[in-house]
Amino acid sequence: MTYISTLIGRLFPVIRHLISIPAGLHGMPLPKFILYTAVGAGLWCAILTWIGYFLGQHEGVLRSEDLHRYVTWAITVLIPLSIITVIVYVMRRRRGAGGGSSPARR
Repeated sequence: MTYISTLIGRLFPVIRHLISIPAGLHGMPLPKFILYTAVGAGLWCAILTWIGYFLGQHEGVLRSEDLHRYVTWAITVLIPLSIITVIVYVMRRRRGAGGGSSPARR
């Protein structure tokens, strides 16, 4: 669960700054931490770039309130997508752990 929380934690303000602490406490391996952090940060940067591109197309017409509205919209969309991602991740992990018997369990 630490991996997915690191990835999703990078998408949200305030959490992104603190997500390293639980990853470290959990003993997340550094290469995996770097991978999941890079993917999460990359997604967030892509979203901000898209918003910036859109706003640049309407330069002079939009106000700072519009920027705030678009960033808020992006975060509002990310919340349900993140919840769905976590649910799918947990269901896959449980299905993998409960399905079949490994030689070690016999």
